[in-house]
Amino acid sequence: MAVMRRRIGWWLVLLLGILWWTPQVVRADWTIEGPQIIDMGGRSVDKLTLHPGEQRTLRATLTIIGNQADVPVTFTAGPMLTDDFGTMKAQTDINGQRLVLDGAPNFGALVTGLPSTPVNFAPDETRTVTFTVTMPQNAAAGEVVAGYIGMSAKSDSLLNPRPITNNTELLVTVPGTPPTAAATISDPQPAEYQGRDGITVDVANHVGNILDAGTAMATVRSLDHATRLRRRTLTHVMMAPHSNFTLFIPHADLQLGKYAVSVSVGKVTQDFTVTVDRRLATATSKAEEQAQQRLQTILWWTAGGGTAVIVAAFGIIHWRRVRKER
Repeated sequence: MAVMRRRIGWWLVLLLGILWWTPQVVRADWTIEGPQIIDMGGRSVDKLTLHPGEQRTLRATLTIIGNQADVPVTFTAGPMLTDDFGTMKAQTDINGQRLVLDGAPNFGALVTGLPSTPVNFAPDETRTVTFTVTMPQNAAAGEVVAGYIGMSAKSDSLLNPRPITNNTELLVTVPGTPPTAAATISDPQPAEYQGRDGITVDVANHVGNILDAGTAMATVRSLDHATRLRRRTLTHVMMAPHSNFTLFIPHADLQLGKYAVSVSVGKVTQDFTVTVDRRLATATSKAEEQAQQRLQTILWWTAGGGTAVIVAAFGIIHWRRVRKER
């Protein structure tokens, strides 16, 4: 009898442990500092001025802090572009295949000399790599090329399941008066964006200079239905040279018909009429589908739990009968 109770107790403890256990997030045992870009004189650099055809040799310093040995680090260079919140970011930090527009200079193509294979870092080790930036011969006067020197590191340790990336921005300018940047607004259309219905508009900066637009605002008004005005506002909009982004205005009640779309980015305003001639998969239907999936999961767990209770009850009844017969 006592042995049976102990066994049942252990099984209950095990079952509760399985039900309530959740994986614990383990902190990485190393981190990174840098890369810091410095010139050959040891001065920190975030901007360069280069004439067409001119070269400049720089260094990138990186430190691995921690006790994880042999951390392989990959060095990269690429352009700064604009994400869909109107923020300048490294190309690797933006989802989707976004590229430099207009055949303009790509910072990644201007840089040579970075290590082509991963560099292993020991614990608390600082290393410096040398690279060269070359301005193309056909670069226009005042042209601004926005880029970054980046690194990506990942160890084989289970403590670091995901790579750690750091990017340091570097602006390279050709002598001369920089061109005045302005937004170009085009291509409004009904679309599904990240699981939501609405209107998408392409916002581009086709100029070789950073566009500090400040605010981007868009409205969508139905011309055929009595629905409320939809609005989207982005603040602190800063666009990289020769880059674009998708401005999305959510509209869950998008129906067939015509809509007036007005978009303002900085000092530029553009008005459009958009025709919706097809039905989109609405966010509401997707939410309902997800709710049904969650309900189905709950029902499965409930059925499984009920079955377990019934089996346990029959087991106890059978055990009591056997005990009485003895």
